[in-house]
Amino acid sequence: MGKALLLMAASVMVAGGILLYSGPTSASIESEHRAAEHGAQSLAREVAMTGYNWAVQRVQKELLAVATGDFEGSYLDGAYDVSITRDGDLVSVVSVGTVPLADGSEATHTVEATFEYKIAWRGPSADDALPEFLEFGTIAEDDISLQGNVQACVFNPSTAACDNGTLELNHNIHSNGELTVGGNSGNWKGFGSSVVASSSQPGKLNNWFNPNHNPGAAPDYAQASYVNLPDWSDPTYFQNEILGKMWVDHSTGDVSLNGTLDMGGTREDPFVWHVNGNLTTNNVTIDGYMIFLVDGDLNFSGNALVGESGYSEKDESSVAYYSTGNAVIAGNRQVWGQVFTSGHISNGGAQVYGTVTSSGTASFSGNPDVRYRMASPKLARPFKEGHEGEIMDFVRYEEFGSLDRDPS
Repeated sequence: MGKALLLMAASVMVAGGILLYSGPTSASIESEHRAAEHGAQSLAREVAMTGYNWAVQRVQKELLAVATGDFEGSYLDGAYDVSITRDGDLVSVVSVGTVPLADGSEATHTVEATFEYKIAWRGPSADDALPEFLEFGTIAEDDISLQGNVQACVFNPSTAACDNGTLELNHNIHSNGELTVGGNSGNWKGFGSSVVASSSQPGKLNNWFNPNHNPGAAPDYAQASYVNLPDWSDPTYFQNEILGKMWVDHSTGDVSLNGTLDMGGTREDPFVWHVNGNLTTNNVTIDGYMIFLVDGDLNFSGNALVGESGYSEKDESSVAYYSTGNAVIAGNRQVWGQVFTSGHISNGGAQVYGTVTSSGTASFSGNPDVRYRMASPKLARPFKEGHEGEIMDFVRYEEFGSLDRDPS
């Protein structure tokens, strides 16, 4: 009986040993399968990214002209299937990488992205920075003459009126020549400055200039350093350096604007119109962001208003009038925008909401009312070092593997 019990115990030990041995073998097989699956998944991602990068290079190079359809290729031990589709200004790329497993199944990884075609600024000059001269409300290369009952202030969009010290802004005026004032009725809510000392009496200068914001009690008028202004009087420079850097729509001959104009321009992509002739405004309202490049004179004989700009983060001009010639702003008119001219600019009594720049001389007479609104840096691209270019901008990106979608 003792031998029988001993044999039985041995039998149990053997059986137990078999059971203990068979358990780790099953776990090891499962672990190896998981490791192989994850290895294949990682490889599938490499394969998918190979196809994706190939497609993205084509999209970024060929833009909206990229060929659409289905494409396939191989990398290492896997294969990729790529689909390129287009919907208007949107181009989508889907790349699926596939790697076979030993048990006959497959590991897959998918990479998806959508790109949007845009016109963007490229160059050393920051797109959100203003050239120094556009930081002034009014500036001229040569002399500026202020005569009559000239009123100038900072426009407050909250009250739709002149600001009374609540905004930390001034309507500053500068001349690279001489700044002269006549009469005693002017009221300019900003600092006055000029390179050449003004021949006007100091008392008149102090009466004319009253900064809207002056916490440091700086002089109302002072001599100042030269400020660089562009000069578009050379037609070759205008054609090569200005028109050559912008995506523009051209028209030949004089243009007269009236009614409502909406060309679909946005702050990031303003509509640019090159007028090879004179431009006249006859009571027009312009929606969206727009730049006029005028190879001729500007005649504001009627109102030039702005409607919906599509941008509300801050108050700034949404329309720019840039001219190689002269600019005349008639009396009893409203002009909204940033105005630049290479020649003389005169305001005979109009309301201007924006900025006024002349590479020549400037004169204000009668009862003009000039209300400073900040210039838009997006509308200042013609004056910056750089150029507009086509890009495909990322809109959406996503990637996932078969293990992510089926964790079992």
